[in-house]
Amino acid sequence: TSFGAESRFDAVRRFGGFFYNDRPNLNGKWFSPDNPSSSPKWTVTQRLRAVTADWSGGKGRKGLRCHFKGLLVTFDQSSVVVGIVTSTEGSKKSTATMRWTIRIKDQLRSQGGTSGCAIPRMQRFP
Repeated sequence: TSFGAESRFDAVRRFGGFFYNDRPNLNGKWFSPDNPSSSPKWTVTQRLRAVTADWSGGKGRKGLRCHFKGLLVTFDQSSVVVGIVTSTEGSKKSTATMRWTIRIKDQLRSQGGTSGCAIPRMQRFP
């Protein structure tokens, strides 16, 4: 017998669950474990692969509002969300790219962002 497309499909179907993770569910409230009392709390909403998040404030920045809109991409062992974050503080508005990396359930690392909206590490509320 040959190891053709059907044989590969059967092998992945039978044993693939041992090698990949399901798409994460990011819905819910998130916080920074590095500074839980003063960092802003994120509200994340996910619909299939579309992800949005909103948060505000932070230490000394009560008027700051942040909004993120991104797309979830799931790999075998990790997932990323890539998108744009918009910050508004008074009449000042700025945008930047932001990337979240999810390797451990209920934890993410973010890169990029705008001043005040970039928080490097987040964890889901228990």
